[in-house]
Amino acid sequence: MPQDTVQFAYCIPYTYSQLIKFISTLNNVQMLSPLKTLSGLSVPVIQISDELEPDYNKKVVLVTARIHPGESNSSFVT
Repeated sequence: MPQDTVQFAYCIPYTYSQLIKFISTLNNVQMLSPLKTLSGLSVPVIQISDELEPDYNKKVVLVTARIHPGESNSSFVT
């Protein structure tokens, strides 16, 4: 019908809430205090670490995802 609205998505919708719920099920994961962008937006930070391993043996890896609105599919990267 002419008044109907149709929407298409190029990936399966995956909300921020779903992502946080999934993260909470992982082992060795800790939610840290959020950081702030220059414009004052909150940036969530998680730490995945083995607490039994000394800090001097640990590697640091920075991963960013969901930077732009259409990048929720990057949440599926494992």
